[in-house]
Order: sequence, then structure tokens, then C-alpha cells
Amino acid sequence: MPTEMICGLWFGNEYDANDITFINNKNINCIINCNKHLKINKNYKYDYIIIPIENEGNNLLLNYLFDAVNFINERLLNGNNIFVFCKNGIQCSPIIMVAYLIKYAKISSELSIKYVLSKNTNLFKNNIFYLPLIDNFIKKL
Repeated sequence: MPTEMICGLWFGNEYDANDITFINNKNINCIINCNKHLKINKNYKYDYIIIPIENEGNNLLLNYLFDAVNFINERLLNGNNIFVFCKNGIQCSPIIMVAYLIKYAKISSELSIKYVLSKNTNLFKNNIFYLPLIDNFIKKL
């Protein structure tokens, strides 16, 4: 089930990305795909970017975090609705949410992670690769 992070910004999994009812009902017109192997239905029109990583535990995500959060911020400022997804919706897409909050809401990493987890408690299960990733993101700000 997709999770609304803030007004106009959603994250979830591959199934959610192919749910045309969700996409249409929430007026999603921008999508970030966090896995180069995932496919989505292209029968509707939207801005679309791919973060070409192999899997959800991949630290290469750091190379794309700035582009992703800048894309999100620009589109939100223009009144667009955005959906960010990865295969299972519990690793890469929520990391992008955390990075967005850190950079644009100016919230600490600890509070950003807590906020994202308050929206969906099933995130980051059995994997702590995101902590050093977020620390490295902050160092590059």
C-alpha cells in the first residue's frame, strides 16, 4: 500500500507503481523508479526517472540521492504529485524520503528517520545499510 509522506509525495513498491487506480486517484504525474530492472505501466503520462541500481541494499544509491531529492523538490514546487518506488517499498524509496526531509525540511537525520517510520513501520527491516548512506549524504550537503 502506498504511503503518503507529505502532501503530494508518496512512496511504495513495484505493485503500487502499477496500480493505475492509485496513480489516477492521487493525480501522480512524476515517478521515480529506484531499480533498473523494475517496469511500470506506461499507459499514462508522467515525468519519469530511473535510479539504475541493481538491488535495494546497494550503496550506489548515494550517487543518485541529490538528483532524486532535487527532482522531488522542483516538482512539488510546481504543484506536481510524485510517487517514488523500489521493489519492496521498504529500503530505497524511504531512504529518498529521509534524504528529502534532511535537505529541504532541514530536519535532522534522526528525526527524519523517525518521521518516515511513523508513516510506515514496516521499513528498513533487517538491514541497516541506510544509516551510513544517510551519514554520507549529510556529509555531502
